[in-house]
Amino acid sequence: MISFLLMINIGIIFPLMFAAAALAHSVSSLLSLQSRLVPLVVMCLMASTQAAVTRTPMATVLILSLTATATTELGIMMPGMILSSYLGVYISRLCSEKSYFAYSN
Repeated sequence: MISFLLMINIGIIFPLMFAAAALAHSVSSLLSLQSRLVPLVVMCLMASTQAAVTRTPMATVLILSLTATATTELGIMMPGMILSSYLGVYISRLCSEKSYFAYSN
């Protein structure tokens, strides 16, 4: 939002992840989820949102796994991130044929 207001082009990947993380934190607090599930919900929503827009599910999972902290249990989060990123791509294709990044035929 700040980059939009200041007319600064900073890309699309990390602003999408930031917006998805904020949404995931608010949803998890509204649903009163356990504190152990919040990082999983955040990572999965970040993966599905970014993969739905860019349609790059494996790159999304790699970016999220490389930017995770050392205490993040990737063995537990990786299947959820992979599943949610592919579901995000699948659902976005059902909703719209057009994407931010168009494929050439």
